[in-house]
Amino acid sequence: MATRRRTRSLWYLAPLAVVGLALVLILLSMQPPVPWEYGAVRAFGLLGYLGIAFGVASSQYMVELARFFGRPFVRLHHFITYTSLALIALHPIFFAAAFEGPSAFVPDLSSWDAFWRNAGRPALYLLAVGALAAILRGTLGRNWRIVHWLMYLAFLMGTVHALLVGTDTRYLAMRILVVALAVFVAGVFVAKRLPRRRRASGR
Repeated sequence: MATRRRTRSLWYLAPLAVVGLALVLILLSMQPPVPWEYGAVRAFGLLGYLGIAFGVASSQYMVELARFFGRPFVRLHHFITYTSLALIALHPIFFAAAFEGPSAFVPDLSSWDAFWRNAGRPALYLLAVGALAAILRGTLGRNWRIVHWLMYLAFLMGTVHALLVGTDTRYLAMRILVVALAVFVAGVFVAKRLPRRRRASGR
Protein backbone atom coordinates (compact mmCIF):
# COMPACT_ATOMS: atom_id res chain seq x y z
CA MET A 1 0.00 0.00 0.00
CA ALA A 2 2.78 2.43 0.91
CA THR A 3 4.59 1.62 -2.33
CA ARG A 4 1.42 2.31 -4.34
CA ARG A 5 0.98 5.68 -2.66
CA ARG A 6 4.59 6.60 -3.37
CA THR A 7 4.20 5.46 -6.99
CA ARG A 8 1.09 7.60 -7.41
CA SER A 9 2.95 10.53 -5.90
CA LEU A 10 5.34 10.39 -8.85
CA TRP A 11 2.58 11.97 -10.90
CA TYR A 12 3.04 15.09 -8.82
CA LEU A 13 6.64 15.39 -9.98
CA ALA A 14 5.62 15.88 -13.62
CA PRO A 15 3.47 18.99 -12.99
CA LEU A 16 6.19 20.39 -10.73
CA ALA A 17 8.74 19.92 -13.50
CA VAL A 18 6.45 21.64 -16.00
CA VAL A 19 5.81 24.53 -13.61
CA GLY A 20 9.53 24.93 -12.96
CA LEU A 21 10.34 24.94 -16.67
CA ALA A 22 7.50 27.35 -17.40
CA LEU A 23 8.74 29.68 -14.66
CA VAL A 24 12.22 29.66 -16.17
CA LEU A 25 10.86 30.53 -19.62
CA ILE A 26 8.61 33.27 -18.21
CA LEU A 27 11.47 34.86 -16.30
CA LEU A 28 13.70 34.78 -19.36
CA SER A 29 11.01 36.35 -21.53
CA MET A 30 10.33 39.15 -19.00
CA GLN A 31 13.83 40.54 -19.38
CA PRO A 32 14.66 43.22 -21.93
CA PRO A 33 16.68 42.06 -24.95
CA VAL A 34 20.19 41.05 -23.92
CA PRO A 35 23.15 39.48 -25.73
CA TRP A 36 22.47 35.82 -26.43
CA GLU A 37 25.50 34.80 -24.36
CA TYR A 38 23.98 36.40 -21.26
CA GLY A 39 20.67 34.67 -21.92
CA ALA A 40 22.49 31.35 -22.30
CA VAL A 41 24.29 31.85 -18.97
CA ARG A 42 20.98 32.40 -17.20
CA ALA A 43 19.11 29.61 -18.98
CA PHE A 44 21.79 26.97 -18.39
CA GLY A 45 22.10 27.96 -14.74
CA LEU A 46 18.37 27.79 -14.08
CA LEU A 47 17.72 24.58 -16.02
CA GLY A 48 20.76 22.84 -14.53
CA TYR A 49 19.74 23.83 -11.01
CA LEU A 50 16.18 22.56 -11.48
CA GLY A 51 17.45 19.36 -13.10
CA ILE A 52 19.77 18.55 -10.23
CA ALA A 53 16.92 19.07 -7.78
CA PHE A 54 14.79 16.57 -9.70
CA GLY A 55 17.76 14.23 -9.87
CA VAL A 56 17.84 14.28 -6.08
CA ALA A 57 14.08 13.68 -6.05
CA SER A 58 14.53 10.61 -8.23
CA SER A 59 16.94 9.13 -5.68
CA GLN A 60 14.12 9.11 -3.13
CA TYR A 61 11.88 7.02 -5.40
CA MET A 62 14.20 4.27 -6.57
CA VAL A 63 11.82 1.32 -6.67
CA GLU A 64 8.83 3.40 -7.72
CA LEU A 65 10.63 4.98 -10.68
CA ALA A 66 11.80 1.61 -11.92
CA ARG A 67 8.22 0.32 -11.85
CA PHE A 68 6.79 3.55 -13.25
CA PHE A 69 9.04 3.64 -16.33
CA GLY A 70 9.84 -0.06 -16.61
CA ARG A 71 13.57 0.61 -16.61
CA PRO A 72 16.33 0.22 -14.03
CA PHE A 73 16.41 3.15 -11.62
CA VAL A 74 20.14 3.76 -11.93
CA ARG A 75 19.85 4.48 -15.66
CA LEU A 76 17.03 6.95 -15.12
CA HIS A 77 18.74 8.67 -12.21
CA HIS A 78 22.03 8.93 -14.08
CA PHE A 79 20.31 10.26 -17.22
CA ILE A 80 18.61 13.03 -15.25
CA THR A 81 21.70 13.82 -13.20
CA TYR A 82 24.28 13.83 -15.99
CA THR A 83 22.05 15.90 -18.28
CA SER A 84 21.63 18.42 -15.47
CA LEU A 85 25.37 18.43 -14.76
CA ALA A 86 26.06 19.16 -18.42
CA LEU A 87 23.62 22.08 -18.31
CA ILE A 88 25.03 23.48 -15.08
CA ALA A 89 28.59 23.16 -16.45
CA LEU A 90 27.62 25.23 -19.50
CA HIS A 91 26.58 28.03 -17.14
CA PRO A 92 30.16 29.03 -16.13
CA ILE A 93 31.56 28.06 -19.55
CA PHE A 94 29.39 30.63 -21.30
CA PHE A 95 30.00 33.15 -18.51
CA ALA A 96 33.75 32.71 -18.85
CA ALA A 97 33.65 32.95 -22.64
CA ALA A 98 31.48 36.05 -22.68
CA PHE A 99 32.53 38.01 -19.61
CA GLU A 100 35.20 36.94 -17.15
CA GLY A 101 37.56 34.50 -18.81
CA PRO A 102 39.30 31.57 -17.04
CA SER A 103 39.01 33.24 -13.62
CA ALA A 104 35.32 32.27 -13.63
CA PHE A 105 36.46 28.74 -12.70
CA VAL A 106 38.71 29.79 -9.81
CA PRO A 107 37.15 29.86 -6.30
CA ASP A 108 37.22 33.38 -4.87
CA LEU A 109 39.00 33.31 -1.51
CA SER A 110 39.52 37.05 -1.22
CA SER A 111 36.85 37.36 1.49
CA TRP A 112 34.06 35.40 3.18
CA ASP A 113 31.43 37.36 1.28
CA ALA A 114 33.21 36.93 -2.05
CA PHE A 115 33.51 33.16 -1.51
CA TRP A 116 29.78 32.70 -0.98
CA ARG A 117 28.80 35.10 -3.74
CA ASN A 118 30.85 32.94 -6.07
CA ALA A 119 30.14 29.65 -4.30
CA GLY A 120 29.00 28.16 -7.61
CA ARG A 121 32.66 27.79 -8.58
CA PRO A 122 33.71 25.28 -5.88
CA ALA A 123 30.22 23.75 -6.08
CA LEU A 124 30.89 22.78 -9.70
CA TYR A 125 33.97 20.79 -8.66
CA LEU A 126 32.09 19.13 -5.80
CA LEU A 127 29.37 18.09 -8.24
CA ALA A 128 31.99 16.59 -10.53
CA VAL A 129 33.62 14.65 -7.68
CA GLY A 130 30.26 13.41 -6.44
CA ALA A 131 29.27 12.24 -9.93
CA LEU A 132 32.64 10.55 -10.40
CA ALA A 133 32.15 8.67 -7.13
CA ALA A 134 28.92 7.20 -8.51
CA ILE A 135 30.69 6.12 -11.69
CA LEU A 136 33.52 4.51 -9.69
CA ARG A 137 31.31 3.03 -6.97
CA GLY A 138 32.50 -0.47 -7.85
CA THR A 139 36.08 0.60 -7.18
CA LEU A 140 35.44 2.72 -4.08
CA GLY A 141 33.34 0.10 -2.32
CA ARG A 142 30.90 1.13 0.40
CA ASN A 143 32.54 4.50 0.92
CA TRP A 144 31.44 5.79 -2.49
CA ARG A 145 28.21 7.09 -0.95
CA ILE A 146 30.11 9.36 1.43
CA VAL A 147 31.87 11.03 -1.51
CA HIS A 148 28.63 11.09 -3.49
CA TRP A 149 27.00 13.12 -0.71
CA LEU A 150 29.19 16.03 -1.78
CA MET A 151 26.52 16.67 -4.41
CA TYR A 152 24.10 17.69 -1.67
CA LEU A 153 26.62 20.18 -0.28
CA ALA A 154 27.31 21.46 -3.79
CA PHE A 155 23.60 22.01 -4.41
CA LEU A 156 23.24 24.05 -1.22
CA MET A 157 26.32 26.10 -2.12
CA GLY A 158 24.84 26.71 -5.55
CA THR A 159 21.65 27.86 -3.85
CA VAL A 160 23.53 30.48 -1.85
CA HIS A 161 25.28 31.63 -5.03
CA ALA A 162 21.94 31.91 -6.85
CA LEU A 163 20.31 33.88 -4.04
CA LEU A 164 23.20 36.31 -3.69
CA VAL A 165 24.05 37.09 -7.31
CA GLY A 166 21.44 35.41 -9.50
CA THR A 167 19.70 37.74 -11.92
CA ASP A 168 16.40 35.88 -11.75
CA THR A 169 16.32 35.35 -7.99
CA ARG A 170 15.52 39.01 -7.52
CA TYR A 171 11.95 37.94 -8.30
CA LEU A 172 10.07 36.75 -5.24
CA ALA A 173 8.58 33.73 -7.02
CA MET A 174 12.01 32.46 -8.04
CA ARG A 175 13.48 33.08 -4.59
CA ILE A 176 10.67 31.07 -3.04
CA LEU A 177 11.22 28.26 -5.56
CA VAL A 178 14.99 28.18 -4.96
CA VAL A 179 14.61 28.13 -1.17
CA ALA A 180 11.90 25.44 -1.41
CA LEU A 181 14.13 23.25 -3.58
CA ALA A 182 17.04 23.68 -1.16
CA VAL A 183 14.84 22.65 1.78
CA PHE A 184 13.56 19.70 -0.24
CA VAL A 185 17.08 18.52 -1.09
CA ALA A 186 18.14 18.80 2.55
CA GLY A 187 15.02 16.86 3.53
CA VAL A 188 15.82 14.08 1.05
CA PHE A 189 19.32 13.78 2.48
CA VAL A 190 17.97 13.46 6.03
CA ALA A 191 15.26 11.02 4.93
CA LYS A 192 17.83 8.78 3.24
CA ARG A 193 20.03 8.81 6.31
CA LEU A 194 17.36 8.03 8.92
CA PRO A 195 16.67 4.42 7.82
CA ARG A 196 20.38 3.61 8.05
CA ARG A 197 20.61 5.07 11.55
CA ARG A 198 17.54 3.10 12.63
CA ARG A 199 19.00 -0.12 11.25
CA ALA A 200 22.32 0.60 12.96
CA SER A 201 20.62 1.30 16.32
CA GLY A 202 18.55 -1.88 15.90
CA ARG A 203 21.68 -3.95 15.44
